[in-house]
Amino acid sequence: MGNNIKGFFFDFDNTIADDYTFIIDCFIYTFRKMGIDFKTSDIDSFMGLKQRDILSKFIDNDNEIQNAMKIFDSYFESNYLKGVSIFKGIEDLIRTISVDFKLVIVSGGQGDRIRKILKKYNLYNNFEYIISSQDVVYPKPNPEGLNLALKYSGLQSNEIIYIGDSSSDYELCENAKVKFILATWGSDITFNSILDKVDVRFDKPELLTDYIYKYFFKNSPV
Repeated sequence: MGNNIKGFFFDFDNTIADDYTFIIDCFIYTFRKMGIDFKTSDIDSFMGLKQRDILSKFIDNDNEIQNAMKIFDSYFESNYLKGVSIFKGIEDLIRTISVDFKLVIVSGGQGDRIRKILKKYNLYNNFEYIISSQDVVYPKPNPEGLNLALKYSGLQSNEIIYIGDSSSDYELCENAKVKFILATWGSDITFNSILDKVDVRFDKPELLTDYIYKYFFKNSPV
């Protein structure tokens, strides 16, 4: 099983990088600067929506929403590197499987931010390519980014598995005819809508590591 798999492609946010608490902090900072009454639990309940859509739950004026977005983005940019961490177990997973497989990131995030986090945790050199929002015209679930990653890596769609945490990641793989593993250790609740469609999912990176070792490593006894 899995003898033809030569690479693992990853989403970044909520799959490799744990940014949930940091994003909440960005909204809290923004609302306080704007003098807006809020409850942290209310922000939490809207997570998974786009930034502007969350802000519009608390602000009904377009100009004020624009101001809030500027405050949010400024705070986000200034504190990103110290606010975002790597999920427990991900470092070992990446270092272990990069020995035998090509690793690539295909993310809707910004490439420069992704590189900063990977370098901070000494994981940058474990990835052959990083395809981000800055490299494509059409975002996920359009397969443009994934197809670009396949082209650069020299791999075929049947030779890789994509690991992501959201419904858009699943739809991306459906569109590109790529095998998909669902990571549920993050905070993106959109995966709930695809649980009955996904064959393989894990709630801990360590379990994914065991699965890959068992079925895909060249020296696997299976």
